[in-house]
Amino acid sequence: MFPERPRGPMPILPPRPQQIKRKQIPNKSGLLSSFQNDEGDIDIDKVMVTGKKIMDVYNQVSPFFSKFIKR
Repeated sequence: MFPERPRGPMPILPPRPQQIKRKQIPNKSGLLSSFQNDEGDIDIDKVMVTGKKIMDVYNQVSPFFSKFIKR
C-alpha cells in the first residue's frame, strides 16, 4: 500500500501494568444517603443547613426569573 515505507520489525511495546484490584466500598447513592451520618441515621442539621442554602439561592435568583415569567 505504501511502497516507499521501509518494512521492518514492529517496535516492541512495553508490557501493560496489571490493574490492582481495590477493595470495593459499598456505594451510597441517592438523595437521602447524602443526609445520613456514618451510622445511617438522618442528620437533621445537614438537612436544615441544606434547606436554608436552597432558600437563599432561590431568593437570589427569583427576581431574575420573575422578569421573564409574566403573571
